[in-house]
Amino acid sequence: MKGKGREALSDWVKPYENHLYWSAASTHSGNGLVIYSKFKSFLSLIVNKNSSLPDALLNECAHGIISPRKRLSVGKSSKHRNQSKHMLASL
Repeated sequence: MKGKGREALSDWVKPYENHLYWSAASTHSGNGLVIYSKFKSFLSLIVNKNSSLPDALLNECAHGIISPRKRLSVGKSSKHRNQSKHMLASL
C-alpha cells in the first residue's frame, strides 16, 4: 500500500487478504451474509476490538493470538477510518 498517510495500514495488507480468504473458506454453507459479517470484523482487528462487535451474526472474533503489529486508535482520524472502509469497499 503506497501513498502518504497509508503507512499505518501497510502492516494490515496481508492480514486483509488472509481474512478475506478465511471468511469465505470457513463458511461451508456459502451464506454470503455470514461471509460478509466475518469479513467486516476485520475492521475491528485493526483497532484491537475482539468482542462486542456490532454485528448480530458475528459479535466476537474467532482468532487466537495475532502477531504484533501497529494498531490504530478507534478515534485516530477520519482519514484512517476512510482508508479502512475503502479496503472493504474494494472487494
